Amino acid sequence: VRGTADDLAEGWRKLAAGATGGLVTLGPLAPSHISELGSALGVAMTPHAARRLCEHTRGSPLHALAVLRELPEDDGWQHEPRPLPVPQSYAQLVRRDLERCTPDVVALIEAAAVLGVRAPLQAVVELAGLESPLETLDAAIASRLVRSDDRAGGSFVEFSHPLARAAVYDALPKARRSALNTTAARLVHDAGAAMRHRVEAATITNDALLADLEAYAHAEMSRGAWSSAVSSLIAASRLTPLPAGRE
Repeated sequence: VRGTADDLAEGWRKLAAGATGGLVTLGPLAPSHISELGSALGVAMTPHAARRLCEHTRGSPLHALAVLRELPEDDGWQHEPRPLPVPQSYAQLVRRDLERCTPDVVALIEAAAVLGVRAPLQAVVELAGLESPLETLDAAIASRLVRSDDRAGGSFVEFSHPLARAAVYDALPKARRSALNTTAARLVHDAGAAMRHRVEAATITNDALLADLEAYAHAEMSRGAWSSAVSSLIAASRLTPLPAGRE
């Protein structure tokens, strides 16, 4: 908050008196603060949902408020790992950055977005089908939408901000999104991640996927992973055309 001490209420003046140059630096919101912000807007959140929203916005009050205002009225987003929305102004900036990139760079960034905020470079390259992966990665990093992370004993592609990843993913045409997720489901090694990709790839009712989701949910219940089980059942319910099946 910039300004002179005279512009502030007494409590803030006392706080500013101990700050260098009258500048008070505020850190990101914690999940509990996100939950309180949601309550003020009439959105009661589970602790898990508040944590997801906090990660999605990196605790930015401005971004969190904008996302809360764009969330669907139902609370399905709290229990199912469906992508959270992106503020329109932020999404427009990301789309402009993408428009400046070459097709290969766009393919890399889109593949990374399908795999998550942070994904192994090998998986990104394979999903994007790149012929010159290192040169393309350098160009993608120059866009500032993604960066390279080699600190965790491997090479990863990480988005500069979770909202940037979400904006790229939201902008994918449905057919391309489905195709990329279908391929990603075969590339990832985690069963839960593979199931999420299959759900994202589904465009019409798929009896085999519904059966696999229910079986996966029961397997997760048996080991006490209730959140994962509920997410799988809600995803199955959303994909089921018959009311009895949804119930």
